Amino acid sequence: MGTYLTVIDINKFKAINDRYGHAEGDAALKHTANILRGIAAKHDNIFIARFGGDEFIILSKGEQYTNDICAEFKNALTRFNTGHQKPWELSVSLGTAPYKTEYRDFEEWFTQADNEMYKAKKKKNRRRPNA
Repeated sequence: MGTYLTVIDINKFKAINDRYGHAEGDAALKHTANILRGIAAKHDNIFIARFGGDEFIILSKGEQYTNDICAEFKNALTRFNTGHQKPWELSVSLGTAPYKTEYRDFEEWFTQADNEMYKAKKKKNRRRPNA
């Protein structure tokens, strides 16, 4: 089954702060955290935390379960963007990595998931250069 680490980064967070002010940036962080908190409340086998800045992490068991949690999160973001009249859109990039016994410490595991997140961010930016 295995344990998976997912790194979440809010897309264009600096642009929200720069264009709309830090109060709106704080609102984006709070909305993201509240969406994640709602998902965590529905599931027993996950741990969600703010990791720093505009990054969050999810620890979960099993590849399919992890994929389902990530899909649920993205769907919740879509519902948020549709239902709230904000001048900005909440969007994220996600990177997931399974735990491997050869990792010497958490930092190695985090680095792997973070690298996957940056690959997803680059791929998204190539598809939508003006987004």
